Amino acid sequence: MVALVNILNAPPGTELRARLVKEERMIWNEGEGREDEIDFIPEMGADILTRGYREVVQYIDKPANLYDRTVTFLTRYQQPKGVSLSGQSIFNDIKPFLRSMYYLGFLDSSGRRYYWKLIFWTLRNRIGLFQLMIKLWMIAYYYRKIYEDDPSFAIEEQYHGMEQTSLIDEEKILTPV
Repeated sequence: MVALVNILNAPPGTELRARLVKEERMIWNEGEGREDEIDFIPEMGADILTRGYREVVQYIDKPANLYDRTVTFLTRYQQPKGVSLSGQSIFNDIKPFLRSMYYLGFLDSSGRRYYWKLIFWTLRNRIGLFQLMIKLWMIAYYYRKIYEDDPSFAIEEQYHGMEQTSLIDEEKILTPV
């Protein structure tokens, strides 16, 4: 449900690293360890690779796409019998639920519609997974906010000189069956 994406790097001791060293495509720098940093010279160009990575992250973290993946997951998920998701009573989960309502249902302007839509879908279709749905949506919100707050993800500002055609063809993206 939560999709984590990183750019491939070439760790020491791997065949990939040996090949890139042989091709003189390794970059020997001490980076900050961000997800979008690369330690090699890509054949397509670093700007296109980084831009594509950022577009993918922004696409998968859109609330509409998170909603679709969450519904797909909850539809297919088979909860083990007799297992409480939190390990506590339902009353211990009221405070986190109320906090999620406040932050995700009211303050999160870009995702609130899908939060409420998911709550009602879960209550109608998979009420036994309600606690899990809230936890998954909070985790997804956390990752979405990381990228929204990261200034390196301001694609328009960073690539103002490049043509702004999208690298993602939404028509070709396969949806789960």
